[in-house]
Parts: sequence; structure tokens; C-alpha cells
Amino acid sequence: FTPLVGRTTELHLLLDRWQLACDGEGQVVMISGEPGIGKSCLLQGLCMHAAETEHLRMQLQCSPYHTNSPLYPAIQQIIREAGIVSSDDGDAKLDKLEALLESGNNGASADIQIFSHLLSLPYQTRYGKLSLPAQQFKERLLNALVDRLCQLAAHRPVLFLFEDTHWIDPTSLEFLERAIGRLQDVHVLLVVAHRPGWQPPISGHSHVTSLQLSRLGRVRSADIVRGIAGETLDENLVAQILERADGVPLFIEELTKSLVESGFGGTAAVVPPTLQASLTERLDRLGDAKEVAQIGAVIGREFSHALLAAVAGKSEADLQVVINRLVQSELLFRRGEPPETSYSFKHSLVRDTAYGSLLFASRRRWHRKVAETLEGDFVEVSEGEPEIVAHHWLEANEPAYATPLLLRAGRLASGRSASKEAVAHLEKCLALHDLGVSNELNKKRELQILAAFGPALMTVKGFGNSEIGEILRRAYAVCEQIGDEEHIFLIAWNLWLHYQVGGDLERENQQLEKVAYLAESTNSEEYQLEAHHAVWTSAFSRGDFRRAMRHCADGLTIYSPEKHHQ
Repeated sequence: FTPLVGRTTELHLLLDRWQLACDGEGQVVMISGEPGIGKSCLLQGLCMHAAETEHLRMQLQCSPYHTNSPLYPAIQQIIREAGIVSSDDGDAKLDKLEALLESGNNGASADIQIFSHLLSLPYQTRYGKLSLPAQQFKERLLNALVDRLCQLAAHRPVLFLFEDTHWIDPTSLEFLERAIGRLQDVHVLLVVAHRPGWQPPISGHSHVTSLQLSRLGRVRSADIVRGIAGETLDENLVAQILERADGVPLFIEELTKSLVESGFGGTAAVVPPTLQASLTERLDRLGDAKEVAQIGAVIGREFSHALLAAVAGKSEADLQVVINRLVQSELLFRRGEPPETSYSFKHSLVRDTAYGSLLFASRRRWHRKVAETLEGDFVEVSEGEPEIVAHHWLEANEPAYATPLLLRAGRLASGRSASKEAVAHLEKCLALHDLGVSNELNKKRELQILAAFGPALMTVKGFGNSEIGEILRRAYAVCEQIGDEEHIFLIAWNLWLHYQVGGDLERENQQLEKVAYLAESTNSEEYQLEAHHAVWTSAFSRGDFRRAMRHCADGLTIYSPEKHHQ
């Protein structure tokens, strides 16, 4: 990280809030600043000073690739905290999770099933099946995450860092909102770092402080230059750097390092005109290490050594040489020990520059290689994060491969009651599908997408929303076209509910007849019960109490608590 220069006032404010948190007055600080302004550097300075007090540090990192991956930052934090590694089998992962939860709870955690489910671990044999409707599961999960934070803070202060929340997924945002509301009397300092334009959920909270990072003045900017280049850099070059960097610490640092690595050449040296030009020059000087940086950039801002090695196709010895060069240049940071080593670019702008230096044909080729490698050798990613594999297939210009993965991502999100994330995946999935060729096989895929999309959209926008009616009518029409009997009743029932809630009496009546007919034709007790439910609801709402009572009685003759209660 760039040495902390020109942020004394901001650091003192954070340390003041940290002391309040240590004394039992929970605090939240929202740090806003443009890319490269020094948010991460300021947090690093806070961590260094906080180390003087015994505490626990938790760090959640949002990602532009996981904006619709429910609770991705929390999942990654728990995995790191528990010491779970990819080579662990299911039982070993459960053992580690159990030990983690017990250590923070003075005994067995009542939420072990909840956390096991969150991490997609095979917990049913050990702990029993978790039988909760999706929305109740989500409520328990969010409460369990906040409860655990409070329990940990009861033993020692917690420094809780939540970075890049401008990329936060909707469910993580709900968790953040709950945490902010619960921390006022807890030994926790929550620091949220984000870019301008993102609206933090801080309304009405007296324990929340907003901190806007401004650009540095010329004196402090010059201090950064001299801290990297010493006093040997010509003053004219220093002035050029300050003018072009315009007070942004990352720009100052990278422009200076580019000159230092080039040998500066006295007054004849040329200062790169932009940060991108500076980073491009630095990458070019790295020789064959540049290609590895480009491959890493295709994977993402953070990536594992195992995935990089599998995609790059280099010998381990050669790969270590070029990685060491990237780490020494401070363009890449290394974390962990083999075989669980991972890397991250110093800043998202560094990753973007490395990625932008690839020709389009090369980008597509490497994205294809990453997608194929994830599907072939990293099953836990392709099964648990199908949206990531879909991203690589899309960037490889292979939408046909991405569509089923986005459908799976939507279903997974719906199963966790992360309806907003589900809608985002399924909306993209349907748009991709509509670009394809219309045939019977694709019609079946279309029905699968629509059948998942409708209920998720209902949860987000309400049963009476006009867009829901369009989706359900389209799904019903596809059912009739291909003669599908598996989905048609539930789609018809949901379409009745849409009309009933929306107050469209004529269409409600017509749909009610279809629901009753389909229920009788299937000989399914469940469908017949749901048909009676629809009729008694509509009849009661219109004041036809005799008909409502009759269908209630008919429904009771079918209903069995053991079979039908959920």
C-alpha cells in the first residue's frame, strides 16, 4: 500500500471512533472516495494502529463479479475464518465450521444448519434436514449473521471492514442494514468504504459518521513522490507528476514508479500522460510476466494459484518466476501458503489496465479457457457460483453455454429467498434465450426460465404487477405449444392469483375455470386442493359465501396435515 500521507485528520477520526467502540459504544463510519483516492490505504493505517489493542478483525470484500451472488462477501469471510480449503472433504469442512461457531459462542451453535446451508455443505446427515420456507430461512440467516457479530464482540472488540460496497449484492445490503441497526451498544467499529454515487443505508442513526476523502494538495502529493523516488527526481518531473495525477494518491504512486523503473533519465524523462499509460508501461517492462497478469485479469481482481496455473499452462517453476516479478513490482499481492495461495491486483484500476491491454480475440480465447477449466476442474465453483462461469462464457461470445448457468444461478438465488438476485440472473437469462433460434428444445428451456422467473418477479414487484402477467401468459402459451403438463397448472394458478390481486375480475373468472379444469384432469390431490383454494378465495372476496364454504368443505376432505402442511 501507498504510505499514509496527508490523512492525519481522517485517521484521527477513525481512531476516535475505534476507542468509542472499544468502550462499548458501537460506531459506523462510511468512507466515500473516488477510485485511487486512498480508501484502502486509510483502512490499512487504521488496522496498524488498532493492532495495539487486542481485537478481532473481520473483512468483507464486495466484487464486481458477484453483484448478484447472495452474501458472497460473508461466505468468503467465513470460509477464511474457519480455515476451510478446497482440498477438504465435506466432513472436514463441517468440522471446521463447527469449531469456528463454537469458539465464538461458548458451545455448540444453534445455527449450525443455517451456516452449513449458506456454505452449501452436506450437513443433512450430521445435523438433520432444515425444513424452513425460503423467506423464513433468509430471516434466520440474516439474524444469525448479526447475532454472531454481536457474540464475538462480547469477548473482544471487533474491527469490521466492509469494502467496495458500491458492488454489494442485495442480500448483503440487507445484512449491512441490520448490522448498522444493532451495533450501537456493541464493541464494534464498522467501516464501510465505497465510491461516490452509492447511497449507504444510514438514515436516522446517530452512531454513523460519514467521511468524504478529498484529493491531496501539492505538498502532500510531493511527499508521496519523494517517498518513492527520493530526492533524485528532477523538480520539473515532480511538477509534471503532480499536475497529471491531480492529487489522486494511486495516480501519483504509479506515475512515479513508472519513471523510477524506466531509470528516469534526468530532465529528458517523459511522464506518462495518464494512469493507464503509466500502468501499461510498467506491465510492458515485465516481459512474459505481463501475459500472466493479463490471464489473472481475465479471471478477476482476485484469483487462486490453482486456477491461474490450470489456465496459464506453464510449468510451476516458470509460473513462480513471473508471479514473483509481479509481486515484487507491487502490481499483485499474494496471500496464503501453497496449495491455497491466492492473488489480488493492487487496485481494480490495475486489473482493468491489464485486461484492457488484451486484444479482443485474446480476451475471448482466455475467457473460454477459464470457463472450460472451471467446469472441468473446479466443480465447487461451477455448481456453487454458476453465474461466474456464465460470465466467462458470455465474454467468450458463447451465450448458448451461459444461458443454462444463469438459469441455475437464478434457481439457487430463489432457493435462498434472494429474489432480487434471482430476478437479475433470470432476466439476463431470458434476454439471452430470446436471441437464439426458436425450436422445440429451446421452447422447453424457455419454459424453464419463465417458470422460475415469474415467482421470483412476484416476490420483488408484487403479485399484481403488469410485467408478471406478461411473463405468466407467455409461459402458459409455451406450455400449450409443447404440450407440457408438468408446469401448466402452477403457471395457471399463479396467473389466477395475478388477476385476483390486480382486480381484473373478468380475467380472474376465466382463469379460475382453467385452474379447476386442469386440477381435475391431473387427478392430483395437491392440485385439486389448490384449485379449491383459488375458488374459495375468489368467492369470498366477492361475497359469495355459500360457494366459498362449499369449496372450503371440499378442500378439507382432501387436506392432510402430514401431506400438505409446509
